[in-house]
Amino acid sequence: MDSAQLQLLQEIQSQLSDIQSRISAIERNQAVLKSSTESHFTTLSATATAHQNTLKSLEYTIADIHHESRETSARLNLLVNGSRKHYTRITQLPDELIAQIFAWINPKTVLKYKRISKSFRATLSTKHFAIANLKTFRYQLSSCWQTWLVWPKEYQDEFVERTCRFKTCISLLRMPWYEKPYRYGSFPERICTLQNLTELIFERQRLTGCIPPAICELKQLHTLVLSRNRFQGPIPEQLGTIPALKILDLCYNLLNGVIPVTWECEFLERLILSHNFLTGEIPSSICNLKHLEILKVNSIS
Repeated sequence: MDSAQLQLLQEIQSQLSDIQSRISAIERNQAVLKSSTESHFTTLSATATAHQNTLKSLEYTIADIHHESRETSARLNLLVNGSRKHYTRITQLPDELIAQIFAWINPKTVLKYKRISKSFRATLSTKHFAIANLKTFRYQLSSCWQTWLVWPKEYQDEFVERTCRFKTCISLLRMPWYEKPYRYGSFPERICTLQNLTELIFERQRLTGCIPPAICELKQLHTLVLSRNRFQGPIPEQLGTIPALKILDLCYNLLNGVIPVTWECEFLERLILSHNFLTGEIPSSICNLKHLEILKVNSIS
């Protein structure tokens, strides 16, 4: 065998070796592809099974909906029957529905409906209902001052909270003698947080206890009438420091002690302290009130 034939034989062997390596690579790729295909097929089968189960569940749900719809239609047909009458007692309504309905009634009159039943009394006496009712009439709160004393504590607290939070101008709080006294107790100190108050008149309201010193926080107050009640104790020294005060009437109470020494009310015109149980002398600072027109301090022992 010459050299040319030997070289040709080597080339053929090299090509055969290359072909065998390629065949091995193709076989490996086929194995990987087969494994991947089987895995994808298994996943697709599981997904298809899950979708079939979901479809069956939806079919059952749709069947239930159709069944309930037929029952509802049958009930509606019974209600449409003109030969039958259906009544619902208002006292049988849920408490939540009662609160939503009555929240649209003016706060001045809504509380009288507590007399309908015990459930009504319980529902209309909650703080939640007071908040809902006053929120519905939030733009009319300034007209509710006359009913402030008739309200329960939940209403009073929420009323004051709203007027302070939204700066509602409540300038008048007046319960004169010809109004029926609604409250039998001490002075409601929550009033002292109504910073815009200019007139406070509680006449013949049978209020008892002491006059709270917190009244001096009402810097815009120019009229304070607490006459013909049952207030006891001394006159608060702070009353003489309200800068805008023009009228102060505390007559016909059970006040005792001395008249306050400090009077810095520059615009005070009427000072009526008669028919109490005050002692001591009239302070000289009262003589410095340049606008004072009426001074009644008789019955001083």
